[in-house]
Amino acid sequence: MFDVHVVRSRSNTAYAAQLDDMFRQRYDVFIRKLKWDIPGVDHRLGREMDQFDGPDTVYLLVMDGSAVLGASRMVPTTEPARRFPHPVHGRPARRQRCLGVVQGARQTR
Repeated sequence: MFDVHVVRSRSNTAYAAQLDDMFRQRYDVFIRKLKWDIPGVDHRLGREMDQFDGPDTVYLLVMDGSAVLGASRMVPTTEPARRFPHPVHGRPARRQRCLGVVQGARQTR
């Protein structure tokens, strides 16, 4: 059986190992397997982090014991630099109490 853990910050020390595992899994999927060119990725670290991984990002970790099976993240839509580039109903998503779910948002140039 698995559990879903809500982790409110990437600096959460109680989940440091699991978050590190999640960033490594994302690197394996998006960089190695899908060959995405995501700006700012430090390939020496083998972790995929982007502009949506801020101190206020909320992560949902699907776990079996201490093993991370999957993850998703939600980000506030109130800061201009963190807003989604895709409009919702013709307007940018931006609300005080709104979190947007980022699921493999591919970066384009």
